[in-house]
Amino acid sequence: MSDPLRSLLSAPPDLPVTAGLAALEEALRARGVAVVQAPPGTGKTTLVPPAVAGVVAGRVVV
Repeated sequence: MSDPLRSLLSAPPDLPVTAGLAALEEALRARGVAVVQAPPGTGKTTLVPPAVAGVVAGRVVV
């Protein structure tokens, strides 16, 4: 993971989706898939792709 992504996840912005990142990463490690559903403005586009990139091998396309 590149430094900007690592720094984003080490000190994420105060967005609602931040509370679910650990559960997302756990689901990806355990099952290899996850569905993220949340209202607009919760941080899905900002925080979920870097979190996924830190867990799965290979390329992440969003």
